[in-house]
Amino acid sequence: MYATIAAVQGHMFPEGSAIPSAKTFRATPFLAETIVHPTYDKEIRVFVVEGAEELQRRENQKFLTYG
Repeated sequence: MYATIAAVQGHMFPEGSAIPSAKTFRATPFLAETIVHPTYDKEIRVFVVEGAEELQRRENQKFLTYG
């Protein structure tokens, strides 16, 4: 799941652009730590997790191998 999320974040915030990349600002580790925090909204957690799983399903498990 986190590999899918990292890939999406990498597309949204790529290296070499005018803004910091997802890798530079550690977007995936931040999200991973945040969504398991007890105060984090459980519905948003489900949305993030299920969204990553749905993306992989829709792309026949090939999303991570594109490009």
